[in-house]
Amino acid sequence: MTSRPTTPCSVERFPPDMHCMTPAPTRITISTMSFNLQSTLATLNAKYDLTTDQAFEVFQQVMAGQLTEPEIKTLLELLAQKGESVDELVGAARAMRQSAIKIVCDQDRQSNCIDTCGTGGDGISTFNVSTTAAIIAAAAGATVAKHCNTSTTRKSGSTEVMHQLGIDTDASKETVERCLSETGIGYLNARLLHPAMKHAAPVRAAMPIRTIFNLLGPLTNPAGAKRQLLGVPKPHLVDLIASTLIKLGVDHAWVIHGHGLCDVTITGPTIITEIRGDKRTRATIYPDDVGLSKSPVESLLINSPEESANVIRRILDGEQGPKRDHTLMNAGAALVVSGIATGLVDGIARAASAIDSGAAKEKLEHWGRVSSEE
Repeated sequence: MTSRPTTPCSVERFPPDMHCMTPAPTRITISTMSFNLQSTLATLNAKYDLTTDQAFEVFQQVMAGQLTEPEIKTLLELLAQKGESVDELVGAARAMRQSAIKIVCDQDRQSNCIDTCGTGGDGISTFNVSTTAAIIAAAAGATVAKHCNTSTTRKSGSTEVMHQLGIDTDASKETVERCLSETGIGYLNARLLHPAMKHAAPVRAAMPIRTIFNLLGPLTNPAGAKRQLLGVPKPHLVDLIASTLIKLGVDHAWVIHGHGLCDVTITGPTIITEIRGDKRTRATIYPDDVGLSKSPVESLLINSPEESANVIRRILDGEQGPKRDHTLMNAGAALVVSGIATGLVDGIARAASAIDSGAAKEKLEHWGRVSSEE
């Protein structure tokens, strides 16, 4: 076997005393007593971070439609130029959560409700991995509140592929809640459940740069999921998002970056920061750590939502190969985060069983039927 960096924690169980030792960069914050837009913009222009309260206040104003489009554009540009801080993400996420339409899980499902939504933005058009993993995890017993949106950086977003798979992506709040109750999985359409985003959406769409909103989607699940498998497109974002989740109060999460992808990957090493409450541990895993073969990213690519949906159907039908293996790693990780699996190897075995028994294919069909009932 080719030599490689030592994995710092066990793949099966990360030791509770193995904390992330990378020191956070020194950041300077300026606090003010009351909201003032020009003061807030001046703070950012001087490359100082906002406090959590300041970020909450300014994004409350955005969500309420109190800022003009040029003001929103300036705010987003200044945040991007400086680099968003943990406190800014926490404050903005709280403002978005406050304005969202809430999705209610049954009480017996709420504590173990998970989301597999990542930030997106890797620009690589793989098949819809997090959606496939969500279906399989639900078939293996997890409750999945899948927060989704359309894609602007790849050839198939979650919304597009779910439509191809027969899921009603415009279902009412009541129907989504019934899907969660009856099937254990629901599609949470960000466009419909975050109506206050209508004030920022045109600005965001017209901007050629990544903005804070690219990071906020997975931090603002309308069902309040406190267990997450959250992929990010760049390694440096792993610790930023992990620190943000800790401040937001997550129960159990894996923040992942896999060799250029927002996935646990078969294409190379995956960086994982696992969070349990306010504790974090870090690991790097490789496909052969869990008995799978390495494959190139080209083996995962698609050209359209239709092709992605066909790939997902073939995986659920039991087709072997790199796409199945890649899916198993992500579904297995989702089952770890949900509390169903004891470790990644156990999660992969449970995910494979859900496919091979036909349970995953049946889960998709059941979900499609319930999502279409009004």
